[in-house]
Amino acid sequence: MRARLYFLGLLLGNLLWSAHPIMGKILLRVFTPAEAAWLRYGSAWVAFAVGFLAVKAWRRGRAPKLPEADLAAPRPAAARPVSGVDVALLALIGLLNFCLAPWLQLSGLAVSHASDNALIVAMEPLITVGLAWVFLRDPLSPQDRAGFALALFGFCVLSGPTAMADSVQGSLRFFGNFALLLSMFGESTFSVGSAKLVSRRREPAWIFGIALTVGFFALTLVLLATGRLDVSTLAARIGRDQVIALLWLGPVGTTASYLFWIHALRYLNVASVALSLFIQPVFGTILAAVFLSEPIGSFKLIGGALILAALALSAFQPRAER
Repeated sequence: MRARLYFLGLLLGNLLWSAHPIMGKILLRVFTPAEAAWLRYGSAWVAFAVGFLAVKAWRRGRAPKLPEADLAAPRPAAARPVSGVDVALLALIGLLNFCLAPWLQLSGLAVSHASDNALIVAMEPLITVGLAWVFLRDPLSPQDRAGFALALFGFCVLSGPTAMADSVQGSLRFFGNFALLLSMFGESTFSVGSAKLVSRRREPAWIFGIALTVGFFALTLVLLATGRLDVSTLAARIGRDQVIALLWLGPVGTTASYLFWIHALRYLNVASVALSLFIQPVFGTILAAVFLSEPIGSFKLIGGALILAALALSAFQPRAER
């Protein structure tokens, strides 16, 4: 029952995430991809830090005083010294998911369509299932293999020569879509790495907080190295639309949703959690057409349909709960 409730929550969360490409486009009107990524995860980091300190203070006020005999009791797993495996996984999640992936995604989005982004997101579950097979030894069924091959074919149709010849900066759209596809590998490391850490009895807030901190400070170093970290200049470019986009993408779309995502990994396997993403392509494409007036051509429809068919092929098979 609890697993079903978590899966329902993931479906609702994906309705929220389906607007992420549109919000990213709003930020890219005035910021570079690296700046937009830094602002998104910076706002998420601030939201997490404030929430963490508030919860910690609330728990301290409610916690009963323990007898001295209880003070020597074993600490929770998350409070024990971390192992080398934990450090490596956290560094990998932070650098790939919260630094490299958003930079690639926003760079691709800058020269492509928000609807392309929404459709390519449908490939993330298939990539996640593949990575879970490699690193977690989760089973990879014949349907999963066939689905991945079909999704790659759909991506080629979506981003092929016809797409390269359209009005969105010529062939740049193809390379933008390729960057979006590469970013899915980075984002998939979050589900796979978090599942591994959850299996080692690490707390979701602990996983997310450290990984986000690693990624955010890596982005900070990149902006410092390129001379683009001027807070006053960035603040001067933020308008009302950018504030809304940052709140949507950062505190809500990253901090709250990622924490819920890790909690779901306690009750669902990686494949079940990742496959909840199928909602994003449908609603993301509709939202991009309505709010950004993006065209939905025949090749986009065919490519998107193939990707969704691949996802359905992999999704509609028995999946074991944790």
